[in-house]
Amino acid sequence: MTDLGKSYVWYSALFTGFLLTTLLPSVPFFPSFLAEFNLPYLELQLLRCVGSIIVIGGCLINQAAKNELLGQRGLATSGIYQYSRNPLYVSDLMLLFGAAILTNSMYMVALVVPVFLYFTMVLVPREERYLQSVFEEDYRRYGNRVARWAGKR
Repeated sequence: MTDLGKSYVWYSALFTGFLLTTLLPSVPFFPSFLAEFNLPYLELQLLRCVGSIIVIGGCLINQAAKNELLGQRGLATSGIYQYSRNPLYVSDLMLLFGAAILTNSMYMVALVVPVFLYFTMVLVPREERYLQSVFEEDYRRYGNRVARWAGKR
């Protein structure tokens, strides 16, 4: 198995562990900020709203990135890829963080950090080295123009 293949095995394991935390009883991450007003229903709806917006945004970014890759023969630099070199990982992080907010789970929020670190320190650098070896100067120019996570340089 290649290094990149091994990275995806670890990624799948982390993602599976993240999803399994939804089965654990958890300490709420967000404290009851409306307790003094006795509005727990409103608080729950607020968390659901924010979490849902983040999850929907993650789904939209994921779909936009996949649509851009359909039929792609070279380096993807247009569409969503003109704003992020890694929109699929951005969408994964948004989905995980949105799910953590929706469930108000301390465990899930705590797992977002190692997933982000794994993306930043293992997966993305390996992919960048591979893309640099394949696309050489084109990828270097693209990397100088577009940020790793979001935004233009």
